[in-house]
Amino acid sequence: MRYIHPVFWNFVYLTLLAWVTTVGAAFDTLSRGLAARTAEGPFFCDELQSSGGDDDAMMFAFVIFAVPLAVRIIRTGRAFAGYELALVWGCAGVGGVALWLASLECAEVFYSAFAVPDPALASILIAVPVLCGLGWTLYRRRV
Repeated sequence: MRYIHPVFWNFVYLTLLAWVTTVGAAFDTLSRGLAARTAEGPFFCDELQSSGGDDDAMMFAFVIFAVPLAVRIIRTGRAFAGYELALVWGCAGVGGVALWLASLECAEVFYSAFAVPDPALASILIAVPVLCGLGWTLYRRRV
């Protein structure tokens, strides 16, 4: 396996952080919204008259990934610090709680992402675990 320069991995990390932040901020324009499975097909939660209609607002929680993005930009050229890893994992936890809260009333997150399909939501569901793993790798290798 070839050696890949640490600048590349930092670039990938920053790109994923920027992507998750952008999709979280613009989810209402990039996506049809969170949906639930019914016999007739997907039922979009924003059609509800109750509080389930604001399930899409939970996706705005992913804007919190702007914090580790800003920290990594400020620390460009320095080794990945432990608190940066804690920030990314904390943001992933906040995002996970937001998705869990959205699923309490109407939304079926994985159904919305992969069966409807919703590329914006699917990209977040893939990017966040990759970010956590890449952050762990950058921290362990002190890149």
